[in-house]
Amino acid sequence: MNSHPKAKKTLVMTSMSIDRQHIVIQVVSSLGRFCLADAVGDSTTHVVTGRPRRTLNVLLGIARGCWILSFEWILCCLEHRRWISEEPYELSDKFPAAPVSNPHFQILK
Repeated sequence: MNSHPKAKKTLVMTSMSIDRQHIVIQVVSSLGRFCLADAVGDSTTHVVTGRPRRTLNVLLGIARGCWILSFEWILCCLEHRRWISEEPYELSDKFPAAPVSNPHFQILK
């Protein structure tokens, strides 16, 4: 029997202004389900980027099969007051190596 509670999934921000980081922190705090992390790790499922740049976190996220999402996903989640589907906000056109519509990490299925 595992005595440790299941670790929360983590969300990583990259290429984002301080103002946008504060919005992400606000959304994650109010909606729950995720912890924020500074770097992609074993529990990371989502990388949200302010600009489509090939940062280390984006590359690690692609390698791990994470969702690579635009900041607009966060804004729409804030507007709807719930986590919404990631698919319309994937940056697979900017990062061709990123998995498209990865159902393994999808929130809404």
